[in-house]
Amino acid sequence: MAQLAALDVSVWLTAAALSLVGTIIAFGLFVKGLEKMPAAKAAVFTVFEPFTAVMLAVFLLGEQLGVLQSVGVFLIIAVAVLNAVGKKEKMEQALG
Repeated sequence: MAQLAALDVSVWLTAAALSLVGTIIAFGLFVKGLEKMPAAKAAVFTVFEPFTAVMLAVFLLGEQLGVLQSVGVFLIIAVAVLNAVGKKEKMEQALG
């Protein structure tokens, strides 16, 4: 803890700016974008958001997926497929 207190003010300002711009503002814009689209399309984006984060970490940062992360990726894809199949069936029923 003493090491954190000893950091220069410029380090703290840089960390605050990265947090504000890279996380809070970006997520706020993401949510505002979701509000402007139909719920069905927004649902697709919210399902794939964690998948995109994991894939970016793997390909850009060189992270390696463990067993739990791999299961999580599989579940995200499975939910997206089930969601798409369910919508297709509902659409076919509505059209007769």
